[in-house]
Amino acid sequence: MKIMLTGGTGFIGSYVLRFLLDEGYRVNALLRDSSKLVLKNHSALKIFEGDINNKNEVKKSLSGCDVVIHLAALVRTKADNPKEFFDTNFKGTENLLLASRQNDVKKFVFTSSLSAHSIIPHPFVTEEYLRKPQKYFSEYAETKGRAEELVVNFGENGLPYVIIYPQRLFGIGPLTDANGATKALKLYMRNTLPFLINSGNQFASWSFVEDVARGIISAAVKKVYNQKYILGGENKTLSDVYKMADKISGKAHLKIYLKSSIALSLASVMEKSAVILRKNPLITKEWLNYVLDSQKVSSEKAINELNYKITPIETALEKTINWLISL
Repeated sequence: MKIMLTGGTGFIGSYVLRFLLDEGYRVNALLRDSSKLVLKNHSALKIFEGDINNKNEVKKSLSGCDVVIHLAALVRTKADNPKEFFDTNFKGTENLLLASRQNDVKKFVFTSSLSAHSIIPHPFVTEEYLRKPQKYFSEYAETKGRAEELVVNFGENGLPYVIIYPQRLFGIGPLTDANGATKALKLYMRNTLPFLINSGNQFASWSFVEDVARGIISAAVKKVYNQKYILGGENKTLSDVYKMADKISGKAHLKIYLKSSIALSLASVMEKSAVILRKNPLITKEWLNYVLDSQKVSSEKAINELNYKITPIETALEKTINWLISL
């Protein structure tokens, strides 16, 4: 099987690429900057330097491929120009879908986000409780949602798909917005982001990046079509995770407890400061409201149909935190 991969230098994508090659698959990797690639001289890897918004470059990289794994995306709290989100997350996906259909690709695997959905209240969120929101809370969420609609539309017209929803990702990798949970852990352990809002009792599903990468590969190679899968981890509160971080590091770190109203005011100040400094804010009010929404998530469908495996969170955190300590 030959697989075309986008986003192979990203947080999830670098693991997907390594695991694909380890498992003996041939890979065409479309990369904007191949200098960021660690694995370059592998006999089963063919590198195409280009952009998903260039139709000719996309077409060349798809030659002879059976499956597309599309991970490339703009993942930020904000962009200087909101059109950047549209061009990368929506138009780029459309270019790949059109080229995939023209090249008789057998399956299109798309990584989306639960932030692109409203969720029907339920003790455990599953794929069946996702709904299109009346209003998207960010450009990222909107462009992911619009791209997802495209994927489903192409699926209804003959291009089989699988849509993946990673949860609160963490693990060893670049400390970018795509790896925001690990970045927050680093700041917590340096006593520069010690805040627990409303006692930090909001639940989230903590996804270890290595588990998610393997889950994506399973979705690509198994005989599953026109399906959606949540790839989560253990449901823990931020307070739980910080306690585990203290235990693993052998050090109790500073904790400052804030009410959500104060935290939202601080987020507003961060946004205004970021505009002045011409930087992306660490968090926006919209994102803060999203992460403050306590959600327990079930990955049962992926476990049953993809043989998705969840690393115990203490094991995954220990690996991640020991790496952070070494930086």
